[in-house]
Amino acid sequence: MPAMTVRNISDAGHAALKRRAKLHGKSAEAEVRAMVDALAEPQQLADSKQEVVGFGTKLHQIFRKHGVTLPEYVRDKTPLEPAIFE
Repeated sequence: MPAMTVRNISDAGHAALKRRAKLHGKSAEAEVRAMVDALAEPQQLADSKQEVVGFGTKLHQIFRKHGVTLPEYVRDKTPLEPAIFE
């Protein structure tokens, strides 16, 4: 079964996640699994004009809704130099 590590969760966000898990009678890990499973299920769009958002965006929205702050990263688009094996 695949595993994932989420780093740099704020103390407040971690505490909020633990409170949410306790309310649902689950461990924090089980609560995160349930949240990911709920987000990963494909959903039918009732309105074809409705904006489609990706899994990462939905996950980010849920975390922010519950007080978990995630760092914003700007991707470095500088081309990499090819590796030379001589």
